[in-house]
Amino acid sequence: MDERKTISESKGLFHKEFPFVIPSLYRRVVDEYLVELNLLRNQKYFAEDRLFSYGLIKSFERFMTGYQPKNHVSKILKSLCNSCDFDYTVITNKLKELESIKEANASQELLISYIKESNTSNSSDQETTAIFKPNNYYSRIHAIGLYEFVSTVLTSKSNEKEIQDGCIEISNLVGTSEVKIRKDIDLYINNIKKLNESIKLLKLINKS
Repeated sequence: MDERKTISESKGLFHKEFPFVIPSLYRRVVDEYLVELNLLRNQKYFAEDRLFSYGLIKSFERFMTGYQPKNHVSKILKSLCNSCDFDYTVITNKLKELESIKEANASQELLISYIKESNTSNSSDQETTAIFKPNNYYSRIHAIGLYEFVSTVLTSKSNEKEIQDGCIEISNLVGTSEVKIRKDIDLYINNIKKLNESIKLLKLINKS
């Protein structure tokens, strides 16, 4: 196991790897992800699984909406991962694995059936099939991953309540706290709304 890094050490490594100025609107986002990743890497019982990886990449892309140049977004996330001893390639591969699971189980009913089956398989099989690593330390990024994942599985006509109900159903199957899931999803949705409002305001200011 790598030697534990402080948040300031991770921050220093990040700025060495990504030595570009980040606008203040997005700098706060980057700082929050750096703190979260640093704390998780220092958590003994945490491991990046498919749901976490999906949540990390999808939410970061959402929060960095409008960032220019656009091709810097993935570079920033890769630098964040590297500065906190996460393997960016492993993260992206796990996201692709979850997307493959989604494509093979292209409805909520099929997905629920898949999760039930993977949860009842033996521990070695669960390592290769589970969307949430058994007995893994819970992170709010798991809740975000679940929300983003369920949003893509359900039809475009699904309302917010249906999406959140789907999240709760799956969270109960994988053994995560319903209370935490609801709280973290609500916080995520509110933060996305606030960011979108800030982006709109910034555009208006720049036009004036």
